[in-house]
Amino acid sequence: MATFKQIFDDLNLMSMAQLIPDDLKAIINRAAREEVEAWPWSTLLKVGVVWGLPAVTTGTVAATLDSPIVTASGANFPVDFPDYAPEENWVIKINNSLVALAIESFDSATQLTLTQPWKLASAPLAAYELYAQFTSVPNALEVYAVRRWLDLAPVSRAVLNIRDPYRLQNAGNPAISFATGGWDLSGNVRIEPWPRFSTAQAYAVEYRERWIKMIADADLCQIPASVVTNKATYYAFLGNFSSSGDARFAALAEKFYNLYIEELEKARYEDERRQTTRNSGPVAVGYDIESVTDLGGPPFGRQH
Repeated sequence: MATFKQIFDDLNLMSMAQLIPDDLKAIINRAAREEVEAWPWSTLLKVGVVWGLPAVTTGTVAATLDSPIVTASGANFPVDFPDYAPEENWVIKINNSLVALAIESFDSATQLTLTQPWKLASAPLAAYELYAQFTSVPNALEVYAVRRWLDLAPVSRAVLNIRDPYRLQNAGNPAISFATGGWDLSGNVRIEPWPRFSTAQAYAVEYRERWIKMIADADLCQIPASVVTNKATYYAFLGNFSSSGDARFAALAEKFYNLYIEELEKARYEDERRQTTRNSGPVAVGYDIESVTDLGGPPFGRQH
C-alpha cells in the first residue's frame, strides 16, 4: 500500500506542480473517498472487537416537570466514553418508565440533559436505568457479522420493534441477535444488540471499513494507489482546464480519465480474484475469525 506522501509526490509530478499542496491533498482524499465508498475492496474487510456495557442503576435521579435536566444522587454518570459507546448512543429510563429517553448531553458525573423536557410529575428520588442502546463499530461503514460464541442473528429494527418494542429484555448474556442502527456522530455504523447487554462482554465484529481521511505523510491508502493517483490526476487537470480554459488541460484530463478506468478495471479484477481465492477453501469452524484477522491486520490500528 502506498503512503499519502507517495501518492502526493506522484500527483505533483504528473500534474506538473500546477496546484498548491493543499489542493492536491484535497483531490487525493476526494478520489480515495469516492472509490472506498463505491466498492467493497478486500482491503476494507476487517474484524474488530466491541464491548457490551451493563446498565448503570446505582443510586437515584431527580427529574423535574418541564425541565430537561436530570441529576443523580448517590450515583455517578459516565464521564469517559469509549469509541464504541459515545454519548449519543445512551438512553435513560426513569421511575420504571417503559419509554427510553434520548440524552442530549452528559454535563457532569451527576447531571445530564435530555433531548426533551421531562413531562411527567416531578420525581425527586426516582429509580432509573441508564444504558447504551446502540454499540458503535469504530471506522465501520457496514457490519456483516457479530459473534460471541456463535453468530448473532441479523434482523431489522422493525423486527425488534415487534418483538420487544420497549426493549424490556435485558438478559443479553450474550445477545442473540442484532440490528443495524444508523450512524453515530463520528460516522461509524451502529448496531443494536438484542436482548440488550447485561454484563461487560467482548463481541467480534466483521465489518467493511469506511473511508478514513489521509492526513499524515505516513498514512496508508486504503485501496490500490494506482486507482487513486490516476483519478486524482484526472481531477487536477480537469480543474486546471476549468480555471484556464486551456484545451491542453482538457486533453490531459481525458487521457488520465482513461488511465483511471483502465487501472480501476485491473484493480477490481485482482480484488475479486483475491476474494474468490480467500473464500474458496473449506471453512474451519472456530478459525474463520482468525483467518480474516490475519488477512485484514490488527483492528482499529489507525487512529487520527
